[in-house]
Amino acid sequence: MQSTDKFRAQLDRLRTALAVREDQEVASMLGMTKAALSARKARGSFPEKELRALAQRRPDLSIDVEHVLSGTALREKRQNAAGQVLYQGTEIVHLMTGEPESSPHYPTDATALVENWQRCSALDQALVLQLVRRLAGRQ
Repeated sequence: MQSTDKFRAQLDRLRTALAVREDQEVASMLGMTKAALSARKARGSFPEKELRALAQRRPDLSIDVEHVLSGTALREKRQNAAGQVLYQGTEIVHLMTGEPESSPHYPTDATALVENWQRCSALDQALVLQLVRRLAGRQ
């Protein structure tokens, strides 16, 4: 069960996203009664399913569900993931070329490898990284 503090923070972010002030307005948008929302608030059980349904039903509202639930914007999560991909890609280059991590220039083949690796699925990236680590004796 979620804490009531977390619920309040989520509800505040949802109110902001919906540009409303009252629980009644939030409940109505979620397809709930105010009493049902109040009961969930007392239990600290945020109506995630209803929030996701609202975001699907009303794309015009541009609700960032991840931000409402966690406080972190989806865009920020994607940027963090992209940073991780870049780090792993440069790790592959370091392992393959033996260049120190501070080296500002990589051979053309290494740069092409990273560019192509970034186009792979997350699963394929993990497999390639695991293979390169094994081949370099770092696993």
